[in-house]
Amino acid sequence: GFRVRGDVDIGPTDVMIPERFQTSIPALNVVEKASETSTGFHIPIYVDIDVSADDKIFVRGWGLDAEFGGDLDVTGRVDEPEIQGVLSSRRGRYEEFGQRFDIDRANIRFQGPVPPSPYLDIKATTQTDDIEASIILSGPVAEPEIALSSVPSMPEDEVMSHILFGRDLNNISPFQAIELKQSFDRFSGRGGGGFDPLGKIRNLTGLD
Repeated sequence: GFRVRGDVDIGPTDVMIPERFQTSIPALNVVEKASETSTGFHIPIYVDIDVSADDKIFVRGWGLDAEFGGDLDVTGRVDEPEIQGVLSSRRGRYEEFGQRFDIDRANIRFQGPVPPSPYLDIKATTQTDDIEASIILSGPVAEPEIALSSVPSMPEDEVMSHILFGRDLNNISPFQAIELKQSFDRFSGRGGGGFDPLGKIRNLTGLD
């Protein structure tokens, strides 16, 4: 067999996080019948490649705009390679609900075959009212999960109410309750259009 070794430096690269999380593309189990007359190259080829990206790995989407860097190892057979390693945030910001969040940690972990679906581990925090609210993105990029947490601990809709309006659920108006529900639906991947009374009022009056 053969072994391919080397070092690769990655240039500027864009990684886009999907705007809608809960929509996945089904994988089809395709079986191809091999031709009886086909002759292939069956000698195994192995790879051992170090991939370096000091920075300029830009990850954007769902309010996140961050620059990452790190090192990856590509090993295994050339027809079934595996990628291992972590890219960590060099700088960035997270904006949602009109708030700017500080990024506490942001890692993109590769631990599997090609094509990769790296795992997100991102936590962003903001101080609002008398609580510390955090947004957590986790899971594979192809189908990530998003969650809200706070200190002291509260339900997610209560945390969102503090982020949006600076008050708890018992002290918001009916219009604010509608906006809270729409934000929560979009945030959890259940939104996507439909009746939007606040948007219609803004369009008719020009009031923001």
